[in-house]
Amino acid sequence: MRFEKIAALPISDEDKALLRMPLDETNSKQKNLLDQFTKEIDIKDSALQEKLPADLLAEWNLLADAVKKIEKTKPSDIPRFLTIRDGQKPKKAYLLERGDPEREKTEVTPGVLGVLTRGTPSYLSQATRVALAEWLVDPEQGAGALAARVIVNRLWQHHFGRGLVPTPGDFGLRGEPPTHPELLDWLASELIRNGWRLKPLHKLILMSAVYQQSSDHDDRRAKLDSGNRLWWRREPVRIEAEILRDSILSVSGTLNRTLYGPPVKPRMDADAIYSADARYDQWPKDVKEGPPTWRRSIYIFTKRSNLFPFLQTFDAPRAIGACTRRDLTTVPTQGLALLNDVFVREQAQLFAERILWEAPADPASRITRAYSLAFGRKPSQNELSRAMLFLEAQAKQYQEDLGPEATSQPRSAVTALADFCQALVAANEFIYVD
Repeated sequence: MRFEKIAALPISDEDKALLRMPLDETNSKQKNLLDQFTKEIDIKDSALQEKLPADLLAEWNLLADAVKKIEKTKPSDIPRFLTIRDGQKPKKAYLLERGDPEREKTEVTPGVLGVLTRGTPSYLSQATRVALAEWLVDPEQGAGALAARVIVNRLWQHHFGRGLVPTPGDFGLRGEPPTHPELLDWLASELIRNGWRLKPLHKLILMSAVYQQSSDHDDRRAKLDSGNRLWWRREPVRIEAEILRDSILSVSGTLNRTLYGPPVKPRMDADAIYSADARYDQWPKDVKEGPPTWRRSIYIFTKRSNLFPFLQTFDAPRAIGACTRRDLTTVPTQGLALLNDVFVREQAQLFAERILWEAPADPASRITRAYSLAFGRKPSQNELSRAMLFLEAQAKQYQEDLGPEATSQPRSAVTALADFCQALVAANEFIYVD
């Protein structure tokens, strides 16, 4: 059965021969083919059971029941977590005269910033990582009050595009003061009161009146506060570049949610690959897109001299230094990427195939399902009517372009649906949180 499925694959005879061979861990080409066509050549238990004679099928069922009974007695996994063990004695450190490691002047003992410390906390005498961690989250004698404000400000910035303190990396004299200091203090106290758990704070912000405001413009309020510093309206916030790529993979149903492991190098145009030193972390030019490269964008390999173009188009940091707030731009290349990028087009095609699989053979149901996946809502009657007209017009145009081929296979309708899906992922509603 497996060989029959391999024979039906649209690949060369050489690749089919590789798939028929026993697994060779050293053969990278064979592994890539297996990763790419795992679903197509997988043999389900139900298919095997249909081929078995009655006596063997009965034995199969008995063994399956026995396995289920054994699995019920299996104990749950023991919880595990990573730990760091401090050494017996801290290593001595010295003030080096003019930075010369051979000229040790005076011994330097562990310490913390005095401006953020009240009194002398007893745990600081231990001079361990645990002591530093306790100082960082100690709101009474350590830096906990400031740390809580910084964290709260970053969360506010994430949801609103701008923090209560507009300079998230500088709470000092050179940074801008908070627009609402009392609110910042109260949110920080709530974070501490809830045991430094972030989820309750996310919920608190998302359920607040300021988050649920309309994004409509108001001339009277704009005259009083043109920069919206007092948060009188909800400003649309564009999702980050990595989240945009992940969202496109998610709606097409191809997002690989595997956790951990080494980074991946998705396909990159050959003209965008910097090859000054081919010996060091060279980006491959023959990458085939598939589940291994469709992992979350956080796993994309980052090379400062050769950053991933799609993410850079949507203002991902350049990985040169710390980035406390991204510079957001709206430029033509972003729209062009959503229209012409090979990755976006392929995912739009897979999005369309998903719609055809999940929705009945009815254009209205397909449009409704596409809206639900992309926007989390149903289309209005006007949107539904316009979408159906679009699909009809596109299918008709493709049918004319294809000519005789259009009568033998429904390519025109599928391609038209892919165009519609691509339009959804390129819409403002998809890339902005409004």
